Amino acid sequence: MTLSAGDKAPDFKFSDHTGAEYNYPADFSEKLAIFFLRHLGCPLCKEKLEELKEALPRFREKSIKPAAVVQSTPKRVSSYAERVGMPIMLVPDRDKELYALFGLRRGGVLDYMAPSVMGATIRATFKGHMHGRFEGDEFQVPGAFLLSPEGEVLRAHYGKNVSDFGDVSLFLE
Repeated sequence: MTLSAGDKAPDFKFSDHTGAEYNYPADFSEKLAIFFLRHLGCPLCKEKLEELKEALPRFREKSIKPAAVVQSTPKRVSSYAERVGMPIMLVPDRDKELYALFGLRRGGVLDYMAPSVMGATIRATFKGHMHGRFEGDEFQVPGAFLLSPEGEVLRAHYGKNVSDFGDVSLFLE
């Protein structure tokens, strides 16, 4: 099942890196932008987290609460968030329950070895985002969703390959 703009968003629960628990849509009075990454050892994911962190003032201007879901353990997510001063919700989903709920797929070799993936990996590495420990599925294809406080999908992005996280600016329009 894939979601599109105008669809009813799934109801779901999650805990962020601080241990705070949330229920969507009940606990949200503003829009929720939820970005599904792979894990905190992934250089592309670290680059996307940096981009989300830098975009936080623009998210706030638009009354959007950003969150990033990763397949790292809760302990690792908490440690990472503290170390880098992560101001957005970082959500551990080691069992990939939220990934399944949003219909995100596991890619294959072509999704992992596409030329655009190689270029993105080189770019992220030159920015200092080295590959760390393998904590999740390297073949997980990312996605991003903008959800209304009323429980509606406002925007849905399903990655074409493992480097296609969705353009943050599209979620800020």
